Amino acid sequence: MKVLHFFTGIVALVLTASTTTVSAQGQAAKVTHITGSARYSAGSGGSWQTLNEGDTLKPGAVVQTASSSSVDIIFVVGDEAEAPAGPKAPPFAQTHVVPPFDSGGSGVNEVQQNFVRLRENTVLAIDKLTFEQTGEDVVSETQLDLRAGGIFGNVKKLSAASKYEIKTPNGVAGIRGTVFDLNASGILTVFLGSIVHSYYDTSGQLVTKVVNGPCQQLNCNTGAIGPISQKDCENGMEEARSHPDHPVHPPHPPHPIAPPWISPVVGNNGVGNGVDPQPPGNPPINDGPGTGPGNPGNGGGN
Repeated sequence: MKVLHFFTGIVALVLTASTTTVSAQGQAAKVTHITGSARYSAGSGGSWQTLNEGDTLKPGAVVQTASSSSVDIIFVVGDEAEAPAGPKAPPFAQTHVVPPFDSGGSGVNEVQQNFVRLRENTVLAIDKLTFEQTGEDVVSETQLDLRAGGIFGNVKKLSAASKYEIKTPNGVAGIRGTVFDLNASGILTVFLGSIVHSYYDTSGQLVTKVVNGPCQQLNCNTGAIGPISQKDCENGMEEARSHPDHPVHPPHPPHPIAPPWISPVVGNNGVGNGVDPQPPGNPPINDGPGTGPGNPGNGGGN
């Protein structure tokens, strides 16, 4: 009987495994926009190369931005992770219109691709990128290492088994469906969502704090959590709306300038603007040289 129970258990395990579809796909970081200049190393000890829009970065890569420069990266999976470089993305400032800030709603849609913007003088290493489709669930793991400078990010809501972690010189930030700004010096701002940040304080003690949005900031140097200014909050929301995965709304076309109103019956005889048609009856022309508003022609302005 024990053998039968053991065999039955093995059959049940095989059947269960056969009904669960596991699809492992590659994940990579794709460069969508560069302002200024940046470089990257494909791995530890590798030589530095110029970073270009459309480049695809794999785990092990290290990216560095120059002064007055920034790099936008989205994380792609499957065939898109292996796709060749595409056309350069247009500057966001030229294609995006930001709606007015509304404290009652962010105006930021949930992203479909996680996004990170490296600010100037930033060094960011891509340590781990995995993605697995298990039935209807998606399990991903992203590990970044912010060694210097700062980054701005927008991360979609993750499944319970997924991880998105960013190491800093003195801690680790756990991201879950969040719009955030993180600096290697120890300043964390959460515009939307929530972040669990574990770090060593100035006394060397390990501290874990939860920073909840909207628009709250943690200073790891002092341990204080508090709101940021409305202007800084607006700027963060604007930056979130301007990233490449957010729907881009083209500017409204300018309204056509209407020509001066002209009566179809009497025209504007006597104003003297040089463009009025003659009224019915073809009276003497009074829109000659020297006439103008306040200085009508021979019609006396009547």
